[in-house]
Amino acid sequence: SFQDVVTLHLGYRYYADDWGINSHTIDSDLYYEVTNKWIFGIGLRGYTQTKSDFFSSSITHFTDEIYASSDLRLSDFNSVTYKGSVDYKISDDLHIN
Repeated sequence: SFQDVVTLHLGYRYYADDWGINSHTIDSDLYYEVTNKWIFGIGLRGYTQTKSDFFSSSITHFTDEIYASSDLRLSDFNSVTYKGSVDYKISDDLHIN
């Protein structure tokens, strides 16, 4: 039987640390329950991050700094992730996705 049930999940996360990194994450997921056994989902996740206080990609930065890093995981960063899912309910206790 067709149910036509739509569910929206929204989430937000803020992160800050003493290295000067601040980040924001926004998550959105939309689920469509086609029947009592099949659920289709789509989603979008956005992430942004500022660089740490001691990050630099410049080689001269390392000559006069006490703390310095060129590790890209500490740099400015932005991303968008697209998601998709299909769930099949075998029983109340067992789902496959």
